[in-house]
Amino acid sequence: MFAKDKYSTRFRANSVRIDEIFHLDTMLVAGHLAGFQRVKDDFPFMREALLKGGMMLFSGIRGAECVENLEHAFGRLGQLGSLGFLVKASQPVFAVEGEQLKFSWELTRTGWFYARSYKKVLSKVHTWAEGAREQALARALGLDWNSLLLQQPA
Repeated sequence: MFAKDKYSTRFRANSVRIDEIFHLDTMLVAGHLAGFQRVKDDFPFMREALLKGGMMLFSGIRGAECVENLEHAFGRLGQLGSLGFLVKASQPVFAVEGEQLKFSWELTRTGWFYARSYKKVLSKVHTWAEGAREQALARALGLDWNSLLLQQPA
């Protein structure tokens, strides 16, 4: 029997999926990241996720202008310690019909996320996905999302 997993339950509840997972430590071989070239068009979003995730201190990441620059930087940084996970997630764009929330995978939004641990990167994906779902639910109920945010306790 399979045990229930809080991550998969949250993924289903938020209609979110993982499209790419780069475990940078295990995918880095001889200064190259396996599979990195297939996502080269996403470079600006990947770099942004790395910077937001704590890689701002590393000039090789900060100054990277293409996927190859990131690979080179990871090759150097990988010698210093663990690198973590770079993940691409997608979620359907929710449509409001009356008071119902509907979606189709034909139209999606995507995001890149970085963290040193798998648990932390999944948490970032969930926060992103839950926010979009809650905002769509607020629209379905005719509530102003921005005013709801202001009412949240600090």
